[in-house]
Order: sequence, then structure tokens, then C-alpha cells
Amino acid sequence: MKFQSRKVVIDLFNILIHKKSFLGVLSLLFVFGCAAPDADMSTENGREAIIVTTNNLLSNNQCTDAVQTIEDLYDSTHVNNEIRLLRASAHGCVAGVNFLEVINDLTENEIAGSKLWETLAMMFPSTSLDQKVESSWYATDALLATLDSGAIVTDEQAVNSGTNNEGSLEPKDRTTDANLYLFLVSMSTIGALENRHGEPDSNYQKTTDLPWTTFEEVDTEGCSFAASVMNLFDSLGQVIADSSGDLNSSLETIEVIQEGLNWACRLGCAGVDYIEGVEDVEDGVDLDLSCTNKADENGWDCQNLECPIALRNRNGCADDDLVKCSAAGVVRFINNSESLGWNSGS
Repeated sequence: MKFQSRKVVIDLFNILIHKKSFLGVLSLLFVFGCAAPDADMSTENGREAIIVTTNNLLSNNQCTDAVQTIEDLYDSTHVNNEIRLLRASAHGCVAGVNFLEVINDLTENEIAGSKLWETLAMMFPSTSLDQKVESSWYATDALLATLDSGAIVTDEQAVNSGTNNEGSLEPKDRTTDANLYLFLVSMSTIGALENRHGEPDSNYQKTTDLPWTTFEEVDTEGCSFAASVMNLFDSLGQVIADSSGDLNSSLETIEVIQEGLNWACRLGCAGVDYIEGVEDVEDGVDLDLSCTNKADENGWDCQNLECPIALRNRNGCADDDLVKCSAAGVVRFINNSESLGWNSGS
């Protein structure tokens, strides 16, 4: 399987620069000017002042100040999709998502098969002392809530219900802008967590396996890693599906990867380890007895499972055993698949 990296990324960029609706996201790169003195969010002029100030801060790479400026407006009843995208841009700035730099890195480096994980580790360095992972989470929350007008979100698909920023885990419910930016932000979450836990070498191959391989080991970071993997391919797949021409032909590549992720979820559901070439969960090697026992107790049909929609929620593992087992399966798949996983270095 080959991910046609340069062509896909260049075609995506061409879509973006010709889409007027995406100018809100790109404004963080090109906005100049002075903020109005009135910053009372209860007034239209005040809200506009906050938006302009945030854009100015982002144009000067003052990421933390931009977050602090937009956050109250984002949490308010005055929030709209423009504000959600701006909040995502502010937190994306903290997470290291510089649009033009990311596009350049994706066109200059391999992202075919296992090379994807190495490139993400190179692009998004992080340690436990920075806030890159956490900001990528908050950017994701805002993007999940950037919905198309008329989107009907079911209870199963809803995330952050009861807030002013209820979102959807279903990519077709979101705007193309949100899905494209979620593709980039998901990359940052994955790359940052790879650096924190995989100890990549000078070639950006892992020197230790990612740790979230069993039910007991999947924590908040592990669940968010699996969620970001799912959102990465979901969002890109939707962007491609919404497009036409040559880029649309790349959807087949995404579908191959997504089917690999469904297989990973089946492994997690059954509590068995990944073995290259094995296509029946019954032939797997028992590894995670907690999930094996839960599958038996709950009658899960692991062989025919597709990854649960809730796996796209970074908090989805907290109260759903199947989601937590699926997350562990995704991590084992990335640790061990020779063709699609993150290879080990010296």
C-alpha cells in the first residue's frame, strides 16, 4: 500500500487556497492591523475586537496570549464557527501546527505506510514539560464542534454534550475547513505523544513501544492517541470525499488504512496480539485477558467489529470498555505492523 504523499498534500493545499471559507483558518498567517479598544463580548464590536486581537497575536506567533484572549468568547453563548476555528488555531499554534510549515514538511518527507509515524515524530517534538499535547486536545474539541449548518447529530455521535460547543464524532457533520484542520491537529497529537513515550532515535523510529497496549494501561493519553489516529484518517477521508478529480482517487488509500484500523479494533476487542498476516481474531495470541473476558461476558462480535464511533473521542475510554479495548488494539497495531506501523530503531 502506498500513500501518494506529495500529490495528496499538494492537491489538498490547492483546494484550500481556492476555498474562500478557509480564509478564516489561514488568517492566522496573514492578518494585520490593530484591535479595537472595546473588548466587551456582550457587544458585536467587542466580539470583533477580541477576534481581531487574537488574529494579531497569532500573526506574531504569540500563541499563549492568543489562547487567553479567545478562550472566554469560545466558552460563551456568543460562540460561532468562526470563533471555534480561531480557538483551534490558537491552541494549534501552541501545539506547533504552523500551516505552511506542516504542508512543506508533508511534501518534503515520506508519509507512505510506516514512514508516516516517523515523519510525525520528526515534525512534532514534545516533552512532558510543554503543553503541546494538551493544546492539541483543546484544538480538537473546537474542531469537532465546527459543524455544517443543518447537521443532525445523534446521541451516539455527540461529544461535549450540554456545552456551548457540542460537537460530532462523525466527519460528514463537520465543515470541510474543520476536517482539514483536524487532519493537521491530529498529526500534532500523534507526533507529540510518540516523542513523549516512544523515545524516537535520530531516524525518528521508536526505541520503545508505545505503552497503552492493554486495558489496564490505556489512560487519558493512550485514549487520545488512538482517537487522534482515527480522526486523522476520518477527517482526511471526508476532505477527499468532498473533493473531486485526482485527489478523490486517493480515497482508496485512506480506505485501506481505515480497514487496517478496523482490524486493530477487532484485535483489541478480542484481547489478542497483532500478528502479521493473521486474519481471524480466533487465531491471535491472547495478550489482554481483561478484554478477552469482557468480550465473552458482553457477547462482543469481535471478528466483525468496526472501530466504535466513540473511539474518536479522547475521553471515550473513560466509561466504555469496548472503546478502551479498541484503543489498546490500535496501539498494538501501530507498535507491531511492519507495513503500516511505527518501526523500531536501534
